[in-house]
Amino acid sequence: MKLIPLTQGLFAKVDDEDFERVVNFGRWRAVHIRHTFYAVCTKLGIQFYMHRFIMGDKVDHASRDGLDNQKNNLRKATSSQNAANKPKQEGEYTSKYKGVNRKGNRWIARLGVDNTRVALGVFSTEEEAAKAYNEAAKKQFGEFALLNDLC
Repeated sequence: MKLIPLTQGLFAKVDDEDFERVVNFGRWRAVHIRHTFYAVCTKLGIQFYMHRFIMGDKVDHASRDGLDNQKNNLRKATSSQNAANKPKQEGEYTSKYKGVNRKGNRWIARLGVDNTRVALGVFSTEEEAAKAYNEAAKKQFGEFALLNDLC
């Protein structure tokens, strides 16, 4: 593994076999997008993401660390699979859990699949709704599913 210096004092990780090709491509910088940083290089007005440069289009970071571009952390993914591995965004839900919203004094669980929100049911407790989300996410997305921590 080798480190590639970026802007903002950050570094991207790449496999030894990819290092020369990535470094020789151009100057890489760190860009913060939503929940993580990514390594980006701009050439002729076109932005290239390091993970896509290494693996091709439609790539997911298994660890959700956008600067870890080693092949053992990168995997081919559909848009839905990639979104399934995304953490809950602030303000996205009225619950502390991903895929759960309050509806009156009840809780509704939903799962996003191919740009469509699928209703999973209405539950008495927030935890029951989160459990329903987890079960549906595991079935739909397998290893890509980012599950709620229900301790």
